Amino acid sequence: MTHDDGTTEPQVGEPWSSIERRGLLAIVGLAAVIRFPFWIIALQSAVDGDTGIVGLMALEGRGSATFWGQPYGSPLDAWLAWPFVTALGCTSLAVRLPYFLLSLALVPLCGAIARRLTRTALLPAAFVMASPPAYFLVHSALPPPLYPSTLVLLASLLWGALALGARLAAGRPAALGLVAFGAGAGLALWTHLMSFAVLLPCAVFLWRRAAGRRALLGLALVTLLISAAPLLSRVARDPDATMVIDLAESGQSPLSHGLALLPRLHEPLLALVGARVPITADDPERFVELGFAGRVLLPLLYLTAVLAAGCSVRARPDLS
Repeated sequence: MTHDDGTTEPQVGEPWSSIERRGLLAIVGLAAVIRFPFWIIALQSAVDGDTGIVGLMALEGRGSATFWGQPYGSPLDAWLAWPFVTALGCTSLAVRLPYFLLSLALVPLCGAIARRLTRTALLPAAFVMASPPAYFLVHSALPPPLYPSTLVLLASLLWGALALGARLAAGRPAALGLVAFGAGAGLALWTHLMSFAVLLPCAVFLWRRAAGRRALLGLALVTLLISAAPLLSRVARDPDATMVIDLAESGQSPLSHGLALLPRLHEPLLALVGARVPITADDPERFVELGFAGRVLLPLLYLTAVLAAGCSVRARPDLS
């Protein structure tokens, strides 16, 4: 499909070209090279308590309805770590390697999402994900458990929503895809409640694209409820199960908490664009920061790119 601006959207099921496949493989290799020094440091670092829990759950060999009895999180990380712990034993590499691979998996996933929007965006989007600001490189090597697996799940669901939306709009079969989408969405929600922030716009997009066939979306809803049943049953009997998305700390109102954070809100925002990078992930006190000009110009560059991309998407009637 060719649009007024000259861009083309891949048709449903259209295979990737050899240039796209080879280019993406090269970019994934670049991502591994860029992350390799961070991985070496990670392997020399002590395993934190949460990552150790993942290893213990994988070593135990039987599932739990939550993250080692905590009122949040699914056993997904333990399922992913199980083959590595089984093969490599109780080692730091066994619990670190799954996260290294997950960080690489985001590269082709982001490229695939971009290709669903505009065919020529595959390789540029994959390149941006392969060489992100240093803060993300730190997190790719020493991430908190649950986050990397949730990111890969949500990226897969974003791609799935775009692909399913195209099939629904074209009147093509989508029942099996919706069942798989619902199962993945429920698992993402169970693993991390904040997945709802991504799942909601996906649901709205599918609702709009499925005009005339919206009854099919019930398949996704049913499988979501089944997949997230352990979380939903826990929430029904334990209010603390939602504490990970509380807007404020105990005894503090959301407004007062927000006002207290406001003077320091620029710090995580600058970290997102690479203008202010903590030496250790999530350490607010030790960091490397660009000069004033860099702290102003770099965010402006990202903001301009986001606005330009938003204007381009708004001009696409098929994505409205």
